[in-house]
Amino acid sequence: MKMKMTTVVAAVAALAMVVLVVGQAVEDPCFVPTMDGFEVPPYMGKWYTQGNARLARISFERNLECEHAVYTLKDVVLVNNTGRVGCPDANCPVKEADGFAKQTDPTERPGALEVTFSGDFTGVPNYFVVDTDYTSYTVVGGTCRTFLWILGRTNMMDDTTYDYCVEQAVLAGFDLKAIGFERKNNTNCVDY
Repeated sequence: MKMKMTTVVAAVAALAMVVLVVGQAVEDPCFVPTMDGFEVPPYMGKWYTQGNARLARISFERNLECEHAVYTLKDVVLVNNTGRVGCPDANCPVKEADGFAKQTDPTERPGALEVTFSGDFTGVPNYFVVDTDYTSYTVVGGTCRTFLWILGRTNMMDDTTYDYCVEQAVLAGFDLKAIGFERKNNTNCVDY
């Protein structure tokens, strides 16, 4: 009986180790990595969309050209997303959406923010700063890696910087083909 009990205990312990090892090996597919040491103040200002995922283009950014966002620091971060409807020139109508953003865990994960356009915060991050140099580029991911934006401080981003951003997105686990990621053509965009 003692031999049988020892065998059962050993089997349960082995199973527990397998579950532990497998559990650690399988990454949460919805976890989006963020950069270490992200700081909100230098991130403020205007960012132009250089590339985005299909889901953004067919939903809230539908038919928009020359999109940009302006971040302003108040009690929370104020977000103003703007784009021209249908064409890039100054004669096209402008569509704006005002929202709010805040860090969900400034100490442990400062690059994870929640952005809301309703004004209601849930405490669940949906905007993940994967990488930024604050002055020329930012790589931003969305929940479960279904959204991705490459942002720049100017309308046009040079190819070297853009390629670096794409590389960072891939290293962060984004499947660019699966999410329909495309570079934006901002050649004719006028600043506004």
